[in-house]
Amino acid sequence: MAKMRAISMNRWGTNGIQVTYEVSAPVDGLSTNFSEAAMPENSSEFARLLAIRMYDEFDVDLKKVATP
Repeated sequence: MAKMRAISMNRWGTNGIQVTYEVSAPVDGLSTNFSEAAMPENSSEFARLLAIRMYDEFDVDLKKVATP
């Protein structure tokens, strides 16, 4: 299982938040970053993203979805 770490947190839209993650140890042929965002209107998702701190790490399952 791969690990991703939060590498940036930004304002998104008027009052939203965007978190960008990066794979800690890149896996050959797979994307090395991912972003997700939420607005305050989606309170559970917004609260979850606000609770993330820089460099927190998360276990993720990666799979290849496209071939160049």
